[in-house]
Amino acid sequence: MKKASVNALAIIGLCFLFAGHLPWWSSMLAAFIVGFSMPLKRSANFWISFLSGALYVLIHAFALSHANDFILARKMTVLFSLGQNIWLLFLISALIGGLSAGVSGAFGKECRGLYSKKQTPEC
Repeated sequence: MKKASVNALAIIGLCFLFAGHLPWWSSMLAAFIVGFSMPLKRSANFWISFLSGALYVLIHAFALSHANDFILARKMTVLFSLGQNIWLLFLISALIGGLSAGVSGAFGKECRGLYSKKQTPEC
C-alpha cells in the first residue's frame, strides 16, 4: 500500500476512534498526529488530510442524520437558507471538516520539521 493511502486510512481510523470521546475537533487532532508521525512530501500532506477529513465528516454526518430520518438536517437547511437541500448541507460540512483537517495535517508536518531540526546555541 502506498504511504498516502496508509495516511488516509490512519486519519479516518483515528477520527472514528476519537469521535466517541472528543468534540468536533477530533478530526483535526487525528490529522495532526498522522501529519506529525508520518509526514508526506510537499503539499500531499494537506491534500490527504483534507480528503480524509472531508470523507470522515461526510460519512459521520450522513450516519447521524440517517439515524433520525434527516429531521435535524432538514431544519438546518431551513436555518441556513439552503432550500431544503440536505446534500448541500453535507457538502458544506465536509468542506469545513476537510479544510480544518488539511490545515491541521500540514501543521503537524511543519511541527515535525521544527522538532527534528537540531538546535544549535547562538552566541
